[in-house]
Amino acid sequence: MAENPYAPPNITERDRHQAPPVGSFDDEELERLVVLARPHAVTKAAAALQAALGALLLLGALQLADVVRLFGWLRWVPHLMTILGIASLWIALKVYRLRLWATLAALIGSAIIALLMAGWFLLAASSGFLSLIGLLIPVSALAAAIVSSVALGACHRARDARKRLAEGGVPVDF
Repeated sequence: MAENPYAPPNITERDRHQAPPVGSFDDEELERLVVLARPHAVTKAAAALQAALGALLLLGALQLADVVRLFGWLRWVPHLMTILGIASLWIALKVYRLRLWATLAALIGSAIIALLMAGWFLLAASSGFLSLIGLLIPVSALAAAIVSSVALGACHRARDARKRLAEGGVPVDF
């Protein structure tokens, strides 16, 4: 009878005790570093708010392009909102992966988007165009900026943990 190629390998008790050590870490330190290198609730919330901001920007751009006829330099507002929405979605992915630069970009970008879109909402409202999406964009941008600022500490710790793990021979990149 042929041997099953999908069967697990035969590991003897002697092989288990001769397993190579994982870096220069004991089990508790390794577990602590791996936990620090994983996304935490605050970074997941920052990424979710950043993604929601991107989705709202895309919906707002679609609404503007479909409902309102803009003239002059205002024609470019839906295009700018589309670019910012796509960039926000991409940054949300990088924030979830605990990239410090992305969290800083989310913080600064969301604050700028909050100011720009609040100004746009006031300009549109003074012209008679009231939109719930236009109202939600500055609020969600402000929330994304606040939560991103809170997530900076977790991203610092994750960066340091990944660096420590890589120095010990355990390349971890989530």
